[in-house]
Amino acid sequence: LWSNGNIYYGEFVNGHKHGKGKWKKCANKDGSATNAFEGQYLDDKKNGYGEFLWETGNKYKGSYV
Repeated sequence: LWSNGNIYYGEFVNGHKHGKGKWKKCANKDGSATNAFEGQYLDDKKNGYGEFLWETGNKYKGSYV
């Protein structure tokens, strides 16, 4: 949990997001996500298959490099 309200559930290696994880940006006062990502991380960056959901409802499902 970050001080700005963002949340990450998943694996860490050396303090970096690494492996499978879920991240969400919670800028709404009710704690609901404005953007969310679920997928693979490599050294703190999205890498491999993932799904990104925007606040608008748009969604990307695919590969990240």
